Amino acid sequence: MRQPVKNDQRLKLAATLVLGLLVIVGAAIATPGIGVLGAPVHARGTIAEALNVQSSSGVELRTRGAVDVVTQQITIAAGGSTGWHGHPAPVLVTIKSGAMTIVYANDTRCVGRIYTAGQSFVDRGDETVHNAFNRGGETLELWATYLVPGAPGAAFRIDAPDPGTCISPSPSPGSGSLPARGRGR
Repeated sequence: MRQPVKNDQRLKLAATLVLGLLVIVGAAIATPGIGVLGAPVHARGTIAEALNVQSSSGVELRTRGAVDVVTQQITIAAGGSTGWHGHPAPVLVTIKSGAMTIVYANDTRCVGRIYTAGQSFVDRGDETVHNAFNRGGETLELWATYLVPGAPGAAFRIDAPDPGTCISPSPSPGSGSLPARGRGR
């Protein structure tokens, strides 16, 4: 004869089902990249202890604990984008060729900031949602070095749903920014 299922077992089963549903829904509403030709990770390593580096040149780097350092090459075709996402910590980005427009989710005009070959910038991380567009007429190549806190192997990209800031796909080269999506619909 079967024993009745206990209440705590039912609660665990319900929690597992809800969590599974949230993962599926989250994956379904994440915005995929468009025209990403390649995004290989070339190296990943762990700095096991907290850092407190203060160079005589004025550069400082501090962490509260272990971090992974991940280096990735990303190539995006003209008119493509990375999809909306964020990162758990700062990312050092260098544009090798082409031009990239980074648009943050709170940029209601979808203008963003343009970086061209030879320029670098720091994405602050903190899971700040953004999308990187290749609005130019040539292939964009960028290199990103991620600082990833937490356990070794933790995710360096956190996919996010479209915040409704920009209409995709990107406009044709030379047309400026993407139009703002209509409000109040």
